[in-house]
Amino acid sequence: MIAQKMFGILAAAAIAGTGAATAAASTPASAPNAASNQQAVAKHDQYKHNENWKEMASILGIDVKTLQADLKSGKSLAEIAQTQGISEQTLISDLQAQLKTRLDKAVASGKMTAEKENEILSKSASRFQKLLEHKGLLKHKKADNGLLKDVSSILGIDVKTLRSDLKSGESIADVAKSKGISEQTLISDLQAKLKARLDQAVAKGKLTADKESQILSKSASKLQKFVEHKHSKQQEQQEQQEQQEQNS
Repeated sequence: MIAQKMFGILAAAAIAGTGAATAAASTPASAPNAASNQQAVAKHDQYKHNENWKEMASILGIDVKTLQADLKSGKSLAEIAQTQGISEQTLISDLQAQLKTRLDKAVASGKMTAEKENEILSKSASRFQKLLEHKGLLKHKKADNGLLKDVSSILGIDVKTLRSDLKSGESIADVAKSKGISEQTLISDLQAKLKARLDQAVAKGKLTADKESQILSKSASKLQKFVEHKHSKQQEQQEQQEQQEQNS
């Protein structure tokens, strides 16, 4: 099937964390070995992440740099696939078939109930569709990294310290509160930095004043979600890996 290799990249989102929860429950670690186990898992995840990019590019008949450049430019995976003669529906159907095969094995080995499998499968088509049609997969990560730099500057700490705090399960708002900075003050400061950048873009003709006003009008609610979001360890590992790839 066309999407056999692509499955490794997208199935996790369709399962929505079930696999991670199962692994955590079935692989307990003693306290002395917890850190080394987490490092091993992180290395394994990074290896899989690199391989998944290669496999995705191979399916689409392009190299990794071209794929990442297309995603950064704002294209969706569905659009990239279409230019290579692969329809979105074909991808979704094959991804669902591969997902069912893996879930069947999980049910057979007693790691998942048939009811849970049916629940996941019933939602898989819409989730795969959203993922394939989502634009700017890498663009959003780059924007988030820029926001983290702004936040660290406002809080008076470096990005590495901020990431460490987020890995522990704190939100950006929690970290700000520990520094004596209210969530509203943080959002206002981030809006000011955003406006300064947008003003420059407008002055250079890269953005219209109407578009700037539109972005700023929605910024408060979006920034609120950003600073209140609890970052998971898995998400942090992926962000670090993607940053390494961008710098390589």
